Amino acid sequence: MIASPRLHATLPPDSPVVTLPVTLASSGTFRVLSAGLAAHSASQAALNQQPPGSAEEKNGTSKESTTPNKGDANRSQSGKDDPTAADQDTKVRKPPVAATPSVNLLAGSLEETWTMFSSKENTRLSDVWKVVESGGEKLLICTGTPKGFLITKRQYQNFELSFEWKYVSDPNGNSGVLAFTKNEPRLWPTSLQVQLHQPSAGSIFPSGDATSDSAKEATGLALEIGKWNKCRVVARNGKVSVEINGKQAGEVSGCNPYQGSIALQSEGSETHFRRIVIRELPEQAPSIADETSTSLPQPNADSPGGSTETDG
Repeated sequence: MIASPRLHATLPPDSPVVTLPVTLASSGTFRVLSAGLAAHSASQAALNQQPPGSAEEKNGTSKESTTPNKGDANRSQSGKDDPTAADQDTKVRKPPVAATPSVNLLAGSLEETWTMFSSKENTRLSDVWKVVESGGEKLLICTGTPKGFLITKRQYQNFELSFEWKYVSDPNGNSGVLAFTKNEPRLWPTSLQVQLHQPSAGSIFPSGDATSDSAKEATGLALEIGKWNKCRVVARNGKVSVEINGKQAGEVSGCNPYQGSIALQSEGSETHFRRIVIRELPEQAPSIADETSTSLPQPNADSPGGSTETDG
């Protein structure tokens, strides 16, 4: 047998080139060694068993595998993110609610913000209620007679109301704040009343047809006659808390109604009010800062149009 040089066997175009050793047979034909055929058969079988893939995989290259995250499973076929594909382990926080600016309820003319009910017919607003300038700021003077109330034209549900009041000379001075009222023409309308009666300032109870889960009595919180007292009322989702001169007077919940106008009573005593400021609150639970705040900014005496400053 005569040894011949190595030749390349012809294989299908998509097969790798295999160099096969051959020898020249005496019959003039080439005999392919079994080792070469076995190599080609194994290579072809491997190609036929591969699942359909990318061109890179067919050419012997592969992409680097990565571990998918939880959001990848929720990708849509269009390639856009599924809005529900956020990582469920991450706590979603709502954006903070923007603070509502406080409003000076004595800004502008009295008629712009308030209206009046009087138990005596043909009583004019100025007969019972008037605004005067004193010491560079506005004071609201109530003569106390006839009985009735001054009521906001706007209604409120969640709010923080802050104001100051004093009695000029009556040791048994009497007035009050009516929350969630509807301007019923009667004494006294449905409301939640915050008492400003000198001996029991800060007491809270439903009036008219209003109801609440409880009532709170307070005593000894008002300052002596002639001095300015501070009151802060916070209402949120039917719960009302009251502070008098920085001290907690009480809290009631389950108020019905829990939305309405705010009124000041004319109840027999000359009463002075000032720095009547209100701020509407969001419905969601207050932040730690809201819960620990003690008072609203007070109106700036030099800017009666509504800007506020801290009371000195």
